[in-house]
Amino acid sequence: MKKFASLLLIAAAASATVTAPVATAAAAKPPADDHAGMGPAVDKRLIPAAAAGHAGPRERSVWRDRDTGADCLKGAPNCAVAPGNLPAGPHDIGAFRVPCDFAAMRFDDPIVFPGQPGASHLHAFFGNVAIDAFSSTASIAGTGNSSCAGGTLNRSGYWVPAMIDTATGAPVKSRENVVYYKGSYEFDIAPTVVAPPKGLRMVSGNPHNTDPKGTGARYICYGPARENPGWKTTITAAFADGTCKVGGDFVMNVNFPYCWDGKNLDSANHASHIVGPAQLGRPPWTKFCPATHPVAIPVISYNIHYTIPDDRAVSRWRLASDMDPALPAGISGHGDYWMGWDAKTIDTLVASCLRARMDCHGYLLGNGRTLY
Repeated sequence: MKKFASLLLIAAAASATVTAPVATAAAAKPPADDHAGMGPAVDKRLIPAAAAGHAGPRERSVWRDRDTGADCLKGAPNCAVAPGNLPAGPHDIGAFRVPCDFAAMRFDDPIVFPGQPGASHLHAFFGNVAIDAFSSTASIAGTGNSSCAGGTLNRSGYWVPAMIDTATGAPVKSRENVVYYKGSYEFDIAPTVVAPPKGLRMVSGNPHNTDPKGTGARYICYGPARENPGWKTTITAAFADGTCKVGGDFVMNVNFPYCWDGKNLDSANHASHIVGPAQLGRPPWTKFCPATHPVAIPVISYNIHYTIPDDRAVSRWRLASDMDPALPAGISGHGDYWMGWDAKTIDTLVASCLRARMDCHGYLLGNGRTLY
């Protein structure tokens, strides 16, 4: 009888108010973690929504009409180029940068776990917004919007383990990934460098690494006054520099090898088909692409930028692939790459920027055209 009376009281209280019910402790409890043992716990409800991306190609002339801003031909009346919209050089090496906004976060890795949705730790994707476990060379290069400058001229897939705030389980959304395509400081690749072939896939770094000195990524906190303490091999070490403050810029950097075997778009370990340079074992200690991997492609590197929300935030951050909480954060840093550029566009920037040893800054293709 008491139980029946209690139910009546509850029903009466519910009918007496039109306000939303107060969330209970049970409702606030994170869902069961179906990726336990795959890194820090992730509250899947807090994963940011995928971006829409750009639906078409985004390329235009650097020459604009002074009054209307419309594209115009170099030398035409009232036609000018804005300062900074021409390449600089020649330089010691050529370089091109393409900024890519956040695309999506998924528990997928189409290189390591193809056709197996949910089989991976959480990744942050940039570039083709439709990349998932079922992606292929045809789908990456031919379908899907892109979060990169240039829109669908660059549907390449760029991804890294997601950053997790261990205090809340919330994935940390990065501002952008500035992807560099450049020459090498180890030896001169400009005379022979070629564009990465369509469908090239590679992984740089080891997600199972446990050596703080041998990580596949590096990290830095540029301070609020642009203090530069130097790159560190773990997030833990970067935070210890004391510059990870509000107003600063936390950056994760991943560099890829660039000597390709000229045959294989992938390999069993997703790494052995493309390696770093060899070195002559006697003076002048010259570096070069070895005979087994004779083809030089651009040096590709990721620079993933995160806004620092409070002075202790970076101390709470770990990569989704950091399996052992006793080890330094960021120890498992790595990156994945799947080439999906429009062939004409990537060939142009390689010829006009890298082979010509020009600094094409961000966006510029070196031929009077620019991505946007």
